[in-house]
Amino acid sequence: MRPSSRKGFTIIELLVAVGVTALLVTLMINIVTTVLTNWNRTSGTLSSGNQARMILDQISQDLQGAILKTDGNVWIAASIQTTGGDAGMTKEQWFADKPSTVSINPASLNLEEYSFGQAGVWLRFFTTPSDINQAGNLTTISAPRAVSYQMVRRQVGGTDAAYLYQLYRSEVFPDATFTAGYDLYDAATGYNSANNGVARGAVQNIRTPHEDQVIANGVIDFGVRFFERDSGDADTDGDSSELFEVFPVDRRPLDVLRGKGKGEVDALAATSDITKTQTAPILTVAKTSHAFPAVAEVMIRVLTPEGVRLIEAKEQGLSVPGTWAEIAEQNSNVYTRRIELKSTAL
Repeated sequence: MRPSSRKGFTIIELLVAVGVTALLVTLMINIVTTVLTNWNRTSGTLSSGNQARMILDQISQDLQGAILKTDGNVWIAASIQTTGGDAGMTKEQWFADKPSTVSINPASLNLEEYSFGQAGVWLRFFTTPSDINQAGNLTTISAPRAVSYQMVRRQVGGTDAAYLYQLYRSEVFPDATFTAGYDLYDAATGYNSANNGVARGAVQNIRTPHEDQVIANGVIDFGVRFFERDSGDADTDGDSSELFEVFPVDRRPLDVLRGKGKGEVDALAATSDITKTQTAPILTVAKTSHAFPAVAEVMIRVLTPEGVRLIEAKEQGLSVPGTWAEIAEQNSNVYTRRIELKSTAL
């Protein structure tokens, strides 16, 4: 009688099977990780891109309706805020590790390479937006009003809530604008006064945005570059169509030799009264340019959703590899737009 045969796997066969299985699992994990990483990166880019498009569309609409007059008043003003903390907003606090150094290479014309300091540019001007006119309603009537754009890092929620980087579009109602007047540098108007307790649409919102006036989250840099059209008076080629930068790098020729500009400037004031450009309100500036711009280029740096999470973790003291600037650069996107100001100084 023949003994019954026993069938099974040898140790070598089992080791080979385990090795092949482990290899396949590793490959699958790598594929899934790569797909998820690309998905997060793509969705993050789409999210920040959609938000940036909305911001730039609104700024374009406002700047294209900007009002300019040669009456000695300041109709457009822009100031570089190297550090935050002076807007006077409740629960405002800037993170110390966020770079405050302004990085502008006068030799570079690539706005995407610029960095406008810890709190970015404080931009304000008078404009006439196309609103829905309602009879007897001075808050929505299409009339001149003061508008301001600026970044603020503030705590949203209770005492344990996280700090968010937000971009505000502050708008003063037309009736309040008319009462205050049309000069952004006049100390008596209140446009440069920080007042945290005023209602939305008040004059003080230009410096202290109301919490309802936030336009976007995750904006960690905001800047603008202004260009003036060459009058041809100091240009030997007589080409009056040329544009030259006046802020934040003043490239206007001081004589017939092209390129002998003033270099970097901290503020711009669109006014015909140069005495108002010697010192800027609120902010101490080294140099101020005065010009009536013809073109503006706007730059915003927007964090991706993953960037918002990592920056929040970094600022809460959690262990996140890299410096604040490295994390922000790797998890954000820069968007720019060139805007022509349709109005000319009258």
